[in-house]
Amino acid sequence: MRKHHYSIERIIFPSIFLLFFGLQRPLDAQIDTDPAGAIRDKTPRAHALINARLVIKPGTVVENGALVMRDGIIVAAGSNVQPPADARIWDMKGRTVYPGFIDVCSHYGVKSSDGSAAQRSAASAKKRRGPSHWNPFVVPQHTAADGFLADDKKAVKMRGQGFTSALVISEKGVFRGNASLIGLGDSASHRSILKAEAAQFISLQHLNSRSSPSFARAYPSTLMGIFALVRQTLLDAQWYQAAQATYSKNPRQQRPESNQALQVLAAEMSAKRPFIFSVNDELNIFTAADIAGTFKLPFLILGSGSEYRLVNDVRGVATSFILPLNFPEAPEVDTPEEALAASLEELRHYHFAPDNPRVLHEAGIKFAFTGAGLKDVSEFLPRLRRAIDRGLPVDAALSALTVNPAGFFGVERQLGTLESGKIANLVVSQGELFAENSAIQEVWIDGSRFAVKAGPEIDPRGLWRLQTRTASFADTTRLQLKGKPDKLQGTLILGEQKIKLTDVKLAFSRLSLMFPGDSLGRRGMVRMSGNLSADAVDGVGEWPDGAIFTWKAEREASYQAPPDTLKKEKEKAMALDPVYPTGGYGRMKPPAQPANLLLRNATIWSCAEAGRLAGADMLVAGGKIVAVGRNV
Repeated sequence: MRKHHYSIERIIFPSIFLLFFGLQRPLDAQIDTDPAGAIRDKTPRAHALINARLVIKPGTVVENGALVMRDGIIVAAGSNVQPPADARIWDMKGRTVYPGFIDVCSHYGVKSSDGSAAQRSAASAKKRRGPSHWNPFVVPQHTAADGFLADDKKAVKMRGQGFTSALVISEKGVFRGNASLIGLGDSASHRSILKAEAAQFISLQHLNSRSSPSFARAYPSTLMGIFALVRQTLLDAQWYQAAQATYSKNPRQQRPESNQALQVLAAEMSAKRPFIFSVNDELNIFTAADIAGTFKLPFLILGSGSEYRLVNDVRGVATSFILPLNFPEAPEVDTPEEALAASLEELRHYHFAPDNPRVLHEAGIKFAFTGAGLKDVSEFLPRLRRAIDRGLPVDAALSALTVNPAGFFGVERQLGTLESGKIANLVVSQGELFAENSAIQEVWIDGSRFAVKAGPEIDPRGLWRLQTRTASFADTTRLQLKGKPDKLQGTLILGEQKIKLTDVKLAFSRLSLMFPGDSLGRRGMVRMSGNLSADAVDGVGEWPDGAIFTWKAEREASYQAPPDTLKKEKEKAMALDPVYPTGGYGRMKPPAQPANLLLRNATIWSCAEAGRLAGADMLVAGGKIVAVGRNV
């Protein structure tokens, strides 16, 4: 019997080949690891938006161009772009396409907890679970994406304001963990995450009932305590990293604690990922900047809307902001009692708050916008238009919604513009989006279309030349359609004669008309319907006696909206002189500061060995105490 000899190479090499090449799934074949529940959909997702006004990025506009996207990615956008043969065509005549907006401070998809477990942890540090921090408000190891669950109702509202992605942040705590950048489409939660770890969030605001109702008596309960906790925790993270490194080199010593919060925080500090500091007024900006400077942290400020008060000082310490548009409502001053209760500070802030974005822009401060703080996110665009009326340039407003947030959080290669290779997140509006009567019609997220204000794919409004094979209509007959796309009006024009249409409807691509036939010598109602394409209608009609006729129409002119004669006057920037503090004793500028200051005959508590000094003097030079004692 013949023996067969096999070399180990002949057995192993083919196996390795199959393992690394035969069993590998190409990246373009599957984008997730979920098992297929049915036959996978491999239909090409190619779309072409033609005849559109494209705002490629702030300051770069193509008046009549096309945008092609395939499988959720922008392939091309410009004036000479030709749609591929397999693309679905969308005619965007009269519409403007913008990059998708990014909300940089949202609680979308994050469920709040009552904090009872954390409160018990605070009461007894020995019983806390796992290697967590002793303080329940310190959870830098938490990532918003971990607990994210898409909220369809809220996503619909946010898309209605042009938002296609959002930086999601936990609602409670001081160190709230990593904010995550999330898409606002209808994909499964794990497919919506654009960047799980985008920025660490630190709140320098009171832990009041709104942010942490269960922690009313927990530490820290004051702003001073919060500042102390933040500084100490950052110092602890540095110590923890050094202690673990020392122990790993020489384990023959006392073992340091295991603390996941400090471990993650130390890694974040070393990675130079941005930190977001949330403040509740303009003064705490300086505290945040001092903390960030001490620990060499790249940072942004989630502002309060009052930065305009000290803008010249603010721009010297912070250059990147997140601005809310939650302008205050007008104070009640209808009665003498209400007018007396309204403080001058409150009144001035009501007047100045919409100027805040313009003031920061003119100061050279870069910022992004957020819908945070609004009672209803549908107020966002109206508030933004107020800021533009007050002098904020349109390009600056668009930058604050697109390129600025993309740059802040390191996703400028994916989001922020309509350039080739970017994610196909788009906003489509009727005309100029920031104009008073404009409206968002649809958004695209990852190349999928979401209708906002459902409108027809083809606008039937305009002037049409009507053709029929009946003598009742002359060759000069015209059909004029106007009104709103969802409430059309029309007139049939036969030379000098005009017949008002009693009913005009568009259902999908089917246009139907009805008008009285008396003027045509046919008593009763005439009904017509036809299939609408971009520049033609082909249909049938019925006379009052039931006779059928065919008709066609060719577009002669597109619809031109009439000028808005009732347009309200735009808001203007306030002409009041800025003072600080903003109350009754504010000053135009700080008082003159003497180089030297001497206090005489004072009782001084030195808090040092000298103790309490009666009838003593204190000399201050250049802002520092130089001498304390008698007869200085």
